[in-house]
Amino acid sequence: MDLTTREEGGVLVLEPVDRRLDAHAAPAFKTQLLARIDAGSRRVLLNLHNVVFVDSSGLGVIVSALKHLGREGELKVCAPQAAVRSMFELTRLHRVIGIFETEADGLKSFAA
Repeated sequence: MDLTTREEGGVLVLEPVDRRLDAHAAPAFKTQLLARIDAGSRRVLLNLHNVVFVDSSGLGVIVSALKHLGREGELKVCAPQAAVRSMFELTRLHRVIGIFETEADGLKSFAA
């Protein structure tokens, strides 16, 4: 799985390049995401604008990252396409993970 990463005001922004977060991509995604958390990133924004499909494996990685961060960290999601947002809502993950329409809105939410 290819990810682009950058720091924005103390927030690690991760963008999966792949269009699918499924069982095939999940192991590499998890390895890379948890490695960045282990390296000290505590505020993580996942920009999912490229992702058109996510299954339970992809959602499981996101939940795993949230647990890995613990109480001292924050993980939020921005720019999900309609099908991806719908998976967050069907699984009720939108109740525990902040979801924002744009990256700018997601970044602002860390300052609040």
